[in-house]
Amino acid sequence: MMPAYRSSAEAEIRDAAVARLRQRRPNARIIHEINVSSNGPNRIDVLAVDRAEIIACEVKSAKDKLDRLPAQLTSSVRRGPSRHRGDP
Repeated sequence: MMPAYRSSAEAEIRDAAVARLRQRRPNARIIHEINVSSNGPNRIDVLAVDRAEIIACEVKSAKDKLDRLPAQLTSSVRRGPSRHRGDP
């Protein structure tokens, strides 16, 4: 059963992101919905953690608003280096 906060579009994107992370980092621990800010409800949707690196994925579907994205990125970047992982 799909959690209440997930639309079918978000579930599809999240599942694809997790599959890609598992393919690229098979030993990584996958963590969903982790809080990254003490100043508000900023969460990283999917996090892959292994000994070499931490990869954060923010899931946005066509139904999502992008108004919180700048704050989410700022909150994540303050905690370490970041780069866009959408490129091959």
